[in-house]
Amino acid sequence: MAQKNIWQGVVDYLAQPDNRYSLILKGIAAGLLTYSLYTRYSPNKSSGLTISTEKGIDVSLLKSPEEDLKLVISELIKMGNEKFEDNDYDGALEHFLEAVNLKCIDPDVFYKLNLCEVHRDERMLNPLEKDLVAEGSQALKLNEIDRAITCFQDAVTLKPNNASNYLKLAVCYNKVGSYKKAQEQLTKAVTIDKELKKDPQYIDALKNAENK
Repeated sequence: MAQKNIWQGVVDYLAQPDNRYSLILKGIAAGLLTYSLYTRYSPNKSSGLTISTEKGIDVSLLKSPEEDLKLVISELIKMGNEKFEDNDYDGALEHFLEAVNLKCIDPDVFYKLNLCEVHRDERMLNPLEKDLVAEGSQALKLNEIDRAITCFQDAVTLKPNNASNYLKLAVCYNKVGSYKKAQEQLTKAVTIDKELKKDPQYIDALKNAENK
């Protein structure tokens, strides 16, 4: 889990549009991912993956193994990239994994493999995060502040880049008189989303936190 968090942090950093070093860092990260992910998806391990004739590729028909295998890998990467561009991360993951199963060691493939896994994990976590926010919001309405705080803290753990959850936490901390904690959450919120400064809820929360 720790290793995965590290790679996800690298991916998140590289995804920032204003990151002037993104191309250089992407190359470095891709190189590192080549080793670590190749050991995970090593073709020497039993992955159960095969090239399906449904995809129009049949390894049994190859005549010149070394050269034709390169063509097969190239075609799988091409199909994976097409799926990736269409935001079909599950489809892209399948094609990239099959390419790796055929001993592909292209760093960009391993880099995109990791991105596909990150997107898949985010999709799995989204429903849980939404449930926590809904439960926390309901608890806040019922003035069950401790439960609301727990829900929003768990939501922040699952989606640390969601500014609105920090804002909700700040509202909760204001209600229990933890104004310093409220200010800290508000600072985190506007660091992620500067537009929140215009939000009436943010303005009220900041005013309550600073005037106490």
